[in-house]
Parts: sequence; structure tokens; C-alpha cells
Amino acid sequence: MIVTRTEQHQIKKSHPRYNYCDHMSFYSENLYNIGNYYSRQVFTGLSQEFNKRQKSQLEVIEEVTHKRRWT
Repeated sequence: MIVTRTEQHQIKKSHPRYNYCDHMSFYSENLYNIGNYYSRQVFTGLSQEFNKRQKSQLEVIEEVTHKRRWT
């Protein structure tokens, strides 16, 4: 059994570090969404025949397998 523990902190807009926390939360959410997108594209793409894969699936699989350089 996996136990996940989290904490929640509320920071008011008047706090000196509010902007920093706001930006980091935004980047964290985007990173999470990109990870989910890549996982979904790879999973669905590899479960299909090559000629039935969509362009986005092929691009993500190509990036993940390092056949294309990151820009």
C-alpha cells in the first residue's frame, strides 16, 4: 500500500513571496500536464499499429526515444 502525504499552504497576495509561489505553481501544473500528455500519447500510440498512429503520437514517441534532438 502506498501512502501519499501532502500539505497545503495558503499564501496571501500581500505576502512577499506570493509571485514566486504563483509562478512555481503554474510551472508545476504545466509540467504535470505535459507528463500526462506524453504518457497518454506513448501508451495509446504503442498499442496501435504503426500506420494507424496519429501525427502527435508519432512525434511524442520520437522525442521519448531520442530519435529527435530536443530544441
